[in-house]
Amino acid sequence: MRRRLLAGLLVATGAALSLGALAGFVTARSQLAERLVHADPHRSAAARGATSTPADPAAALKTISSYAASVPEQPAPVVAHQGLWIEIPSLKIALPIREGDGSDRIPQWVALHYPGTAAPGAPGNSYLYAHGLWGMFGGLLFARAGDQVSLHDYTSGAVRTMRVSRVVGRTKWNDISWIHDHSASPMLTLQTCIDSDPRGDRFIIQVT
Repeated sequence: MRRRLLAGLLVATGAALSLGALAGFVTARSQLAERLVHADPHRSAAARGATSTPADPAAALKTISSYAASVPEQPAPVVAHQGLWIEIPSLKIALPIREGDGSDRIPQWVALHYPGTAAPGAPGNSYLYAHGLWGMFGGLLFARAGDQVSLHDYTSGAVRTMRVSRVVGRTKWNDISWIHDHSASPMLTLQTCIDSDPRGDRFIIQVT
């Protein structure tokens, strides 16, 4: 009887040690995963299960983007709705699209079309960029696959409805591969800044 009790005690002790080791392993793995997730502010929001913009997105943006926190925002101008606009209702984005020159001369409250890429709405990759401030392209940091995006031509009245198909997330400032991305059908690649350093990361989503 004593031998059976001793054997049972040893088995129970071994099981407890095994469970403890497993719990420690799972905890360590979870902590590592959390550190990796929190390396990217967008993935951090995704890890928390965010499916929409926060209650105060303008304030929240400044906590995850040093660009939004440091760049002064000019008052939104009162402009007539003429020509082509990009509109993302869920992110409160509505900007006229103008031709850019690929330089760092980027006015606020417009989306610029990168020269040499497809015209917005035409087959191919159309590359658009704007400041990473709320009301401009700062809201891209809260984009989710399936968000509605419209190209609204206020001159003709035509509206093309598209959807966010890919949240690329952070990219290096000198990664130009997204400019040269190819698509047989109309695609928009939208880029903004998230770092106060001119050579800091960019943030990209794609729309089809």
